[in-house]
Amino acid sequence: MSHGRLARTPLSSIRKRTSMSASNIVSIVAVGVSIISLGASTWIAVRQTRLSRRASHSPALISVISEFRSVRFHEHQDYICSDLASEHSPNKGISGLPKSARTAVYSVAYFYELVAALVKLKILDEGEVLYLLQHRIITVWNAIAPYVLHERSTSKQKLFLGLLERLYLDATNFSKDSYKGARSWRVPQSPPEESLISPGPEETPSNIS
Repeated sequence: MSHGRLARTPLSSIRKRTSMSASNIVSIVAVGVSIISLGASTWIAVRQTRLSRRASHSPALISVISEFRSVRFHEHQDYICSDLASEHSPNKGISGLPKSARTAVYSVAYFYELVAALVKLKILDEGEVLYLLQHRIITVWNAIAPYVLHERSTSKQKLFLGLLERLYLDATNFSKDSYKGARSWRVPQSPPEESLISPGPEETPSNIS
């Protein structure tokens, strides 16, 4: 009986079912393509926004890079970290230092304060900044902290260099080993020195005197 009923199934009904199945497949594919297109458009829009944002802040970034590359900046930083405490007491703060020492402290401190501000504004990535400058930030703050704290206590600038202090605290808790972006900044290890020396001509009976 079942075979007879199947045999009597109208051909138009079979075509209708096949047509509906094909239509469903086409609809599913269309929805999938739409989702992919929406995702791609969103990704492109986000990427363009990020690029545009970085481009608008290029002057600030160029200024930071230029200052960091200057020999004078590194001379000031070396002086602060090595000689400032032995030459001048923090009892007069920063403003009470001689001009040359005061200039060195202000130039270095405000550089890192600017870096901290750019991190706060999310123009610079904090993880990347700390991965590259962690030791410098900690060393500089430890050297100038007594002078900064005295300056705060004797003036109305209670938040003087506050962003730098916040960045310093983050730097003390930062672990380079657990930083996910570390791989992109690691310098590949050089091969052993012996492998850099090209081998000389092989000694054979013909070239041995």
